[in-house]
Amino acid sequence: MFIEAKGIRTYYEKDGEGEPILILHGWGGRRESVKPIFDLLKTKFCVYSLDLPGFGRSEIPELAWQTSDYGLFIKEFLENFGIKRINIIGHSFGGKIGIWLSSNNPELINRLVLISPSGIKPKRKPAYYLKVFLAKIAKYLLPKALKEKVYQKIGSKDYKEAGKMRDTLVKIVNEDIKPILSKISAETLLIWGENDDQTPLYQAKIMNKGIKNSRLVVIKNAGHFCYLDNSFDFSNAILDFFK
Repeated sequence: MFIEAKGIRTYYEKDGEGEPILILHGWGGRRESVKPIFDLLKTKFCVYSLDLPGFGRSEIPELAWQTSDYGLFIKEFLENFGIKRINIIGHSFGGKIGIWLSSNNPELINRLVLISPSGIKPKRKPAYYLKVFLAKIAKYLLPKALKEKVYQKIGSKDYKEAGKMRDTLVKIVNEDIKPILSKISAETLLIWGENDDQTPLYQAKIMNKGIKNSRLVVIKNAGHFCYLDNSFDFSNAILDFFK
């Protein structure tokens, strides 16, 4: 089904009855990316899932968005359904959106589940800063064709595949959500894969310390997609939180 929010034609799915839950996928994903979570919860709750703007079947924003734009988009999306308070589950970038919403609209969030959320600036190695330096040289000094070759050579996987969403990705990656963690008042569950190499476990500890009313569950034998890698332990953790 489609609905419009913040001027974006958006594809979404809704199923189940009861307390509302919204599931947000990560960067580069789509509604299907979090379907196992959707299917787990739809027998007990009214569950919403969508293709975030720029992904799946939803339209791409004309201008580059920040996390705040996605947050305002979600707020309008919920208003279309008359939802004034909701539980949010966010994976990776979807978790970052959940953090922004919980910090800026605490009255909207009942409970919050963050699955390996992004937003903590990682510890950088010297090679990273060299790539940034080369990218800036390419941006201002090289013709378009050569510039793109440099980007494809030194860019991350997400950057190479971002296409029209590249400027949005750059904005979002450079945002640090650590300063707003203390503003979250909702009961929060952090779920992390012990072997996560995209948002390493040390970031979980930073978030757990920064969010007052939070607890951390580390999923054994799992990486960034812990809900796929160890679905049994993940399911137990999330169902226990919502019981």
